[in-house]
Amino acid sequence: MTIGSRTFINSEVRFAAPSSSITIGDNVAIGPRCSFETVSHGLLYEAGVGRGTFTKPIVVEDEVWICAGVIILSGVTVGRGAVIAAGSVVASDVKPLCLYGGSPAKLIRELENDIK
Repeated sequence: MTIGSRTFINSEVRFAAPSSSITIGDNVAIGPRCSFETVSHGLLYEAGVGRGTFTKPIVVEDEVWICAGVIILSGVTVGRGAVIAAGSVVASDVKPLCLYGGSPAKLIRELENDIK
């Protein structure tokens, strides 16, 4: 796991990365009770095998704000300057400088005009 400089991680944040990586950039703010889950499993059950698990890395680029209670699933990249609304479940990549929210998280609006 790699955490960049000037990154803030609030309380009760879970990083589940048993055999895959989590990379957090610089100047990232992570709210309380967030979860980063690099492990997932298939939907189909096979006798003697179970569902089978797999891991994929999570990447959070610089200057991202992840609000309280967000869940980020395996294989996701959160682009630079993005904001993830509280309680969202992020199952696919997040574009830079955009606000995402919901379950599953969807693009709410671009933030490029909000930069000062």
